Amino acid sequence: MVLKRRERRTQELDWCIAASIAETNGEHHPETGWYGTLVYGGIESFQRARHVKNLLYLAARTYRAPNRGYVSVITKVRRVGKGGYEVEYTVVDKAYAQKWVRENYTDETLPYDKKTQRHKPAMTETDVA
Repeated sequence: MVLKRRERRTQELDWCIAASIAETNGEHHPETGWYGTLVYGGIESFQRARHVKNLLYLAARTYRAPNRGYVSVITKVRRVGKGGYEVEYTVVDKAYAQKWVRENYTDETLPYDKKTQRHKPAMTETDVA
């Protein structure tokens, strides 16, 4: 059996996306489209924190909110204490996210190239807040 492109992924952190939606009882903010903000903590290294961040993006990419459309995720990696990290994330209704990008950017000012979909350079450990 051949899987569709959207089905070829890990489901390791789908529960994180579902937890953010459940935080607001399945209803997003009417103006921003944001669901709940949660923290994935107890991460021992920056590489693992970046991996968790990438897994959250993968999970959100194909997750479909109940009675809604697809979702996106906003993440922020933070250093906690002497060597720990945490990933703060917020799930956003994708229709609201796309609307916000259309309202705030023009084709010339997009943070990525529309044709290649290449984004800004990858985050490094010095970019951690």
